[in-house]
Amino acid sequence: MAEVKQDYGTLGGSSMYKLIQRAFPGWFKFNSVYVMQPMYTPKMNAQIVKELGTASSFSLDPPAPPKRMTILNTHAAISALLADNSSFKVRYGESLPDLIFADFMLSGDNTANAQNHILTRKVLMGCPAGMPVFEAWFETMTRKILAREAYKLKDVYQVDITKE
Repeated sequence: MAEVKQDYGTLGGSSMYKLIQRAFPGWFKFNSVYVMQPMYTPKMNAQIVKELGTASSFSLDPPAPPKRMTILNTHAAISALLADNSSFKVRYGESLPDLIFADFMLSGDNTANAQNHILTRKVLMGCPAGMPVFEAWFETMTRKILAREAYKLKDVYQVDITKE
């Protein structure tokens, strides 16, 4: 019931967008008024968000076919992609602008992000035991979190990664 319940915080209570986005994955931007208010014309949608004062929060771009997926399966191709932040942007950046810290180490494509990558690598690799210590800490923390969060369902341990 919660899935189809109206949410008045979402452009007047529309919940049809959930069905449309599931039926046509990737065709609409996350904040498209075409999907948020599908029963109105684009012109009317523009007028509605302008009157509500929320025009900057929504995209008026029309739907478009999803981008074709390219699978990279070589180390060289993956390294080239990760090194080219002018052509290949952080994918979630546009959808979650308020939930990420733009200059935090791994959350963006800015100069500050590249500098944080270089500094972190220098610190970890510059210390003779840096990477082994970091790897041991990461493994220990991962095991602790999994032990705390895992639950057994039938004969398989599972973790709800969407819970939080």
